[in-house]
Formats: sequence, C-alpha cells, structure tokens
Amino acid sequence: MAGQKQGVRWLLAAAVAVALSGCVSVPDAIKGTSPTPQQDLVRVMNAPQLYVGQGSALWR
Repeated sequence: MAGQKQGVRWLLAAAVAVALSGCVSVPDAIKGTSPTPQQDLVRVMNAPQLYVGQGSALWR
C-alpha cells in the first residue's frame, strides 16, 4: 500500500514536470542574438555606465 502511494506520487511529479517543460521555451520575439550572452552580461556588470537603454537606471 505504501509503495503504491509512493508510485502515484512519482507519477504525479513526472506529469507535472512534463506539463511545465513547455513553459520554459523562449519566444523568438524576445530571444537574444548574441552567441555569448554570459560574457555580454559580465561586460555590462563591469562597466554599466557605458550602456544606455531600457533598464539602465537600474544599474545606478
């Protein structure tokens, strides 16, 4: 009985994971074009005063 409940819980957890996996895709309209976004982020964080645009006020 306890094993059956645990099996149902695992099945439910797997179903939730599969259902949510469709939520992680990024729409083409907001995808970036940089091949190295992590390096770009480091550049902005190291010298935020060089970058102007949406959200630039957050770095001040």
